[in-house]
Amino acid sequence: MHSHLTFAIVNKDTGTIQMPAESRQQCWSLNRYWFQGNPFEIKRLVYDPQPEKRLKGYGITKPGYLMIKYLADNPCAKMTDIVKHIMMEIRGELESHGIYDWNSETNQYELTRKQVYYSHYAYLFTPWNSNMTTYGRRTRGRKWVHRFKGPDGVYRYHLTALGLDAANKIWQRHHYKWAKVV
Repeated sequence: MHSHLTFAIVNKDTGTIQMPAESRQQCWSLNRYWFQGNPFEIKRLVYDPQPEKRLKGYGITKPGYLMIKYLADNPCAKMTDIVKHIMMEIRGELESHGIYDWNSETNQYELTRKQVYYSHYAYLFTPWNSNMTTYGRRTRGRKWVHRFKGPDGVYRYHLTALGLDAANKIWQRHHYKWAKVV
């Protein structure tokens, strides 16, 4: 899952990245003034090809990556907040299912309300199936997320020290600011 931003508009004098882009054509369209004396040029971005050996789990799914990214910014978040963030990032809208109640006047079920479908990403949070948590069955050396019960009785999640390290490394591997300009 490398970044989709493979090119960038770079300042010739300073070498700083002005704007990343998905293709060379997009760079041409973003940089509108191509004339002699233009201080910008198009360069290719090369991302870190090999992760560190001690940080395992770079085969994580996009929801797992989004969970780690969200927890790095919002420690002690609830499952509902994390799942809403994942749904908005992947789908652009909240995934929901309808709640039907029996209407005795019409003798049929009618849609009364919509409810967010939190169970879609439950595999990230359940102790038995999770592959990133400190209490999971399949974690091995990847103990990035810790679950605890908050004062309101709701489970909350935060990153461990290894999780913060992994979040930082993943961010550096996929963010254009850390890419090498070639």
